[in-house]
Amino acid sequence: MSRQVPSSIRILSCRAARGLSQGEPPSLKSVGDGPVQSYQATSPTPTQAGDSTEGTAKPKRSFYAARDLYKYRHQYPNFKDIRYQNDLSNLRFYKNKIPFKPDGVYIEEVLSKWKGDYDKLERNHTYIQWLFPLREQGLNFYAKELTTYEIEEFKKTKEAIRRFLLAYKMMLEFFGIKLIDKTGNVARAVNWQERFQHLNE
Repeated sequence: MSRQVPSSIRILSCRAARGLSQGEPPSLKSVGDGPVQSYQATSPTPTQAGDSTEGTAKPKRSFYAARDLYKYRHQYPNFKDIRYQNDLSNLRFYKNKIPFKPDGVYIEEVLSKWKGDYDKLERNHTYIQWLFPLREQGLNFYAKELTTYEIEEFKKTKEAIRRFLLAYKMMLEFFGIKLIDKTGNVARAVNWQERFQHLNE
């Protein structure tokens, strides 16, 4: 029986390999199809009265996860930048020019000292929006939304792209997954059993 990949990894994979998937992403009306279905949790279906067979597993859809994934994969339709285009906070963070707030830690320290420190990565909830910024405001109000201009500048900056890939691999390892090729395909890492069990706790 195959094990489901956590939703966090599906979103991270989408961020790192956007545009590389084949075909159209699923719509909100068909969240049971495609990549959304693969991370849905399952719950037992109650058996009918008088039925002696055991209940079967039925997908339990998350509307919010499907909605967020849809917005991301469609590049936030009807979403307008609300920051000045010359801010570039996310790019400056990835160029190791500024630390992430409120912790005051630079990207190089995160990549060199936090890698493999699963307790730190688990306890700290402020870094993730700096490592993987979105075009909408998250829970860390110090983190800045990504602008379309910043995205284009980021893609031109080899230093930032190199660090982004390292950050992505670090988080995949945290979840017990490894990147296996340049197209974004992932597989179970050596530590997958321990890490997957941790996610289920």
